[in-house]
Amino acid sequence: MRSSYSIQLVLLSYVIAVLASHVTLSLAQRLRPIDDTRRAHMPLHWPWIAGGAFSMGAAIVSMHVDRVLSKPPTMRELRETSAQCLDARAT
Repeated sequence: MRSSYSIQLVLLSYVIAVLASHVTLSLAQRLRPIDDTRRAHMPLHWPWIAGGAFSMGAAIVSMHVDRVLSKPPTMRELRETSAQCLDARAT
């Protein structure tokens, strides 16, 4: 069986991965003090951690949607998915 992908959507998925990694690493840099002193208490860590988690989560969802859109499903895949959904509802 032969399959084909939309190269534009594959490249878009790659760009999303690169940008999300850059954003997450930029946010992670903010968790480290600029000078080498260790601070015992840094109260504003959680916004940067939440921002990094959100950016990576959004990137994963975006790349998944891009992958789903870049390759149209075959009839066999549609039948198998439908059967699995019906089987899951029956149990």
